[in-house]
Amino acid sequence: MRRSGQSPTIVALLAAGLVYSFPAFAENLALTGAEVGAAGSRYIYAGTVLRPSGDSPWRMRLWLDETRYRYDKNGATVRAQERGAEAAAGLGGAGDNSWWAAYLGLRYDHAELSPDDRANDSRGGHLRTKLQAESEQGVGNWRANLGAAYVFGADKYWLRGRMMYPLAPYSLLGVELLRHGGPDYTATQLGGVFSLPLGGRSTALVKGGLRHDENRGSGGYAGIELSLPY
Repeated sequence: MRRSGQSPTIVALLAAGLVYSFPAFAENLALTGAEVGAAGSRYIYAGTVLRPSGDSPWRMRLWLDETRYRYDKNGATVRAQERGAEAAAGLGGAGDNSWWAAYLGLRYDHAELSPDDRANDSRGGHLRTKLQAESEQGVGNWRANLGAAYVFGADKYWLRGRMMYPLAPYSLLGVELLRHGGPDYTATQLGGVFSLPLGGRSTALVKGGLRHDENRGSGGYAGIELSLPY
């Protein structure tokens, strides 16, 4: 664990260094989205994946996000708000009916707790290492999409699986199952997803379903994800 006022600068310098080290970029992807759910949960993000021109497997991932959630402590409800920034380098590849990518980099996050919980290791600012992997594979007529991430030192994780079926060219309908959390909370989500084209290769994905937070009960969630090649 590390706390430092210079941590955001370190992430920014790493991001600049990664961009400078790539000679040219080709199939880049902008990603943004938002989700709201039960137990005061919220997640908003904006990021980009940069891929060099040619057949190079290298790529870079830059990310900004904000997460809100609640947990119980000594009979009181603690509201947590965490803002994060990431810069990671990775490898990836694609076949006729599949793709994969894996990233390793730094994440700086700053968490505010109300009321304050001094025993919470997420409190304040931290610079940590993050590992993330994603893949998609054709399974018959279906598309299987898997993702996982882990933040070392924070013991925070994210797991997601999606199965999607094509309804028409570039439109997909399916289901998703997520499990994510850390020392403060654990949530499980099960819902439906619908992906539709926006023009060109851009897509929008809408989702919604049931979210269960351990020790806080169940409720709904809904969100949208945008994928914008450039």
